[in-house]
Amino acid sequence: MRIVFFLWDFGQGGAETVALRLSNYLSDKGHELHILTINSKDQLSQRLNTEARLTTFNKTRIISSLIPLIRFIRTENIDCFVANMWPLTVVSVIADFFCSGFRQKLFLIEHGNLGEEFKHRSKLFKLLQRLSIYFFYNKAYKVIAVSNGVGEDLIRKGLRREKTQVIYNPAYPNLAEHKLNNEEGKKKWFKEDCLKLSCVGHIKKDKNYPNLISAIDILKNEKKINCQVIIAGARYVAHSVTNQIEVLIHQKKLTNEITLLGSISNPLSLIEESDLLVLSSNNEGFGLVIVEALSLGKTVVSTDCPSGPAEIIGDDEFGYLCRVDNPSDLAEKIEYAKENNIDPEKLINRSKEFSLDKIGPLYEAILDI
Repeated sequence: MRIVFFLWDFGQGGAETVALRLSNYLSDKGHELHILTINSKDQLSQRLNTEARLTTFNKTRIISSLIPLIRFIRTENIDCFVANMWPLTVVSVIADFFCSGFRQKLFLIEHGNLGEEFKHRSKLFKLLQRLSIYFFYNKAYKVIAVSNGVGEDLIRKGLRREKTQVIYNPAYPNLAEHKLNNEEGKKKWFKEDCLKLSCVGHIKKDKNYPNLISAIDILKNEKKINCQVIIAGARYVAHSVTNQIEVLIHQKKLTNEITLLGSISNPLSLIEESDLLVLSSNNEGFGLVIVEALSLGKTVVSTDCPSGPAEIIGDDEFGYLCRVDNPSDLAEKIEYAKENNIDPEKLINRSKEFSLDKIGPLYEAILDI
């Protein structure tokens, strides 16, 4: 079976990591895997199975990929084409229309809660997005949503329920690979004698790091808790977001408490050394890093944002949830989690529900391979 995963790039984002894990899993099962990207950014190819192929159009705009994509589909002998994330998914359906004589099955994977992610955009934008879901997503063979919340959001936008299937991300990490990397010499990330908080995610508005910064200000100045926060994540295209966060850290005099680390190759080493993982997001499609923290037995504090965190950790069962964009509640839950860590063995067992052994066969079934 020849399978293509189509993405914007092969950087260290959640969708890209999921595509990498699924590609390696399916490649190990004997299928021919091809990663196709629009942009040439590539940080994961060295972890891709040697039997799998990687091709990039080397474009900077999604629409510029339409003609090359049509040529690619017509040239390659494809059985299953799997496109990831709106609006790249829409371009894939359009390309498939121009290749209607070819017999590949078209699957779409939606990784984000589009209603939440784009809720501040104009009414016209949201209308066009809704129409694109209604007219194009229903043309796909099947649409995979990475959480129930993502699936319901798509259905509200016009996707037929029978076209939709929820499959959680294979988020359980390769711990053997992590331990091997750490044998080279484990870096000490945190100071001693403090509450160690790790945060992993791109520096962008949806992650709402100002919410976290304000919560740390409360912990330091009102609750008198000595803590250190390390944020590991790429400084996104919108550099103004990073600048605003840096300014806020300085304004609140938290430069000794909060570090913007930038992107790191092995965030598990940071999470492993921390006491808690904190997620301060306004929205998440799934929340890959939550499962990664659970796999290390780490207690998680997360906003109860749409859509993934509550589906992974429940409320007080496998982690603690707080209100979205509410620094006081976030600070309260961090303080509570500090004194009420959840049994690591319980968290590790929960994380295994999102392993490739559990998720991989679901993809094999839906791809009919």
